[in-house]
Parts: sequence; C-alpha cells; structure tokens
Amino acid sequence: MRGLIGKCGRLLKKITASGLVLLLLLAAVQPPPAAAESCQGWNTEKFFATATVEQVKACLSAGEDLNEQDTQGLTALHRAARDSGDPAVIEALLDAGANPRLYSLAGRLPWDFLRRNDKIKGSAAYQRLLIMLAKKADWSRVQAVAHDTKTVAHLYRDAAPQGSWKIKGRFESATADSITLRLKDGQKHTLPKTSVHRVLIPRPFKKRWPGWTTLAITMLAAQAIPRLTSRIGGSSEEQSRQITGLYIWLVAPATVVAFLNSRMGPIYNVPPKHRMLLQGDQQPGDQDNASGEPEDSRSPNG
Repeated sequence: MRGLIGKCGRLLKKITASGLVLLLLLAAVQPPPAAAESCQGWNTEKFFATATVEQVKACLSAGEDLNEQDTQGLTALHRAARDSGDPAVIEALLDAGANPRLYSLAGRLPWDFLRRNDKIKGSAAYQRLLIMLAKKADWSRVQAVAHDTKTVAHLYRDAAPQGSWKIKGRFESATADSITLRLKDGQKHTLPKTSVHRVLIPRPFKKRWPGWTTLAITMLAAQAIPRLTSRIGGSSEEQSRQITGLYIWLVAPATVVAFLNSRMGPIYNVPPKHRMLLQGDQQPGDQDNASGEPEDSRSPNG
C-alpha cells in the first residue's frame, strides 16, 4: 500500500513539473494580451503621441512592420518624429532599423517633421537622424572625381552670388569640406560643402534615359501613324509616309533636346529643400515648407 502511494506521489510530482514547464514555454512564446492590445493603433498619431520606449519595443517584438507606409505614405518614424515628445522613441526606431529616407506622399522625410518638433530638437536622436541623412549624401564621390572632369555645382540660392546659383567648370580638387573648380577664365573657385546641394558630372551616353525614352516613343509612333491614318482617314500610302516624315521632323528636335539635357548626372544630392549639415540644420534662407506644398494632413484617426 505504501509503495503504491509513493508511486502515485512521484507520478503526481512529474505531472506537476511537466505542467509548469509547459506553462512557462507558452508564456515565453505568446505575447502578453495587454501588449498585443496596445499595438492595435500602431503607426497612428494617437499611438505615438503617448508611446513609451517599452511600448515601441514590445510592438516591434510582436511583429509590427517597422517601415510599412500608410495611406499617406507615413511610416512609424514619420509618426514618431511628428507626434512623439520622447527622443528615446526615435532612438528605439532607428536602433530597430527604421529607414529615414522614405518619403510620404506629400514628399516629406521623417526629418521634415522632426526639425519642427520642439520637444526633440537638440536631442541626441535629433543629431543622430541629421548625421544619418548627411552621410547618405555621399561627399566622398565628389572627392573621387577625376581631375579636369567637366563639373557643375548647384548652390543654395541664399549661399550663392546674385545670379550665380550654379557654377560650371573643370574639377580641380576636393576635400572633406569643399570643392574647387577651375573656371573658363582659368581662375580657381573654391566652394564650401555647406553651400552645395548638388554636384553633376557627365553621364555616359547609354545612361541618358530621357533621350532614349523619347527616341523609343518617337519610333513607336512613327510605326503606328501610317496604319492609323490609312484606317481612319483613308489616306494613300504616299500621304501616310508624308505625315510620318513630318511627325519625325517635328519630334526629332525634342529627342535631341532630351539627349542633351540628360548629359549631366548627379553624384551628390542632399535631400530636397533642406541643407544637411553636421553642425546644424537652420541656415539663412532655409525656411520650413519653403516650397509652399501642403503638409501631410492629420486625420482624426491618425
């Protein structure tokens, strides 16, 4: 009898231990119900207006898409940059791999919202995002340009002499902070990096996409016009040829212009409308929403 009771006791202990292990495993695999519920408003104004770092990390662990864009083209980083008052939330999103280069449908980067957020301006997250964008504008490509290469540097209008918003010349040299061009008169002109937002060098002929696209459309239309004119207007074959020839001669200048206008390609181009500087973002003439485009509207539902 005692042996039977002992066996039952040992069996009960094993069952209890196994049950506890199973419960612990289930608890580790399944997210807490409260965390799942708190992520239902992910990527909305309401969520990021009050979100903490812990909530953001819990939602990311629960499988929320970090770089998913909503109907306005906004990502979680856009929302946090606009609606959050906690720099640590921005840091958490960047640590998780948030892409700072995604544009909203209105053409806004997360930076465009962050630079207007007084609660985060000047913080480590603010400087970090600024530096990330500045690094994306790769000045090292400018430094690698071959000597005497034809080069065009587009300047910020407030940083350029009157009527000289772009400088054309031959590449002389470049440092980490400036570019020097040799002008037509032989004089050397040094431009600080902070005054340049775009640098162009000759694009290979095979990469002049506007020209090739225009040429392709021209050729396709030239093939289609004779058939259309013969079917619709009952024109003779000779008349169709004349119409086709006239069309080609009219469009040929547009093709030439398209090839010539695409002869220069950008090797350095900072994000539009803003000057990406490591030491600061606001410069004379660099005003918020200078383009006059409407801001992303804030819907009641975020």
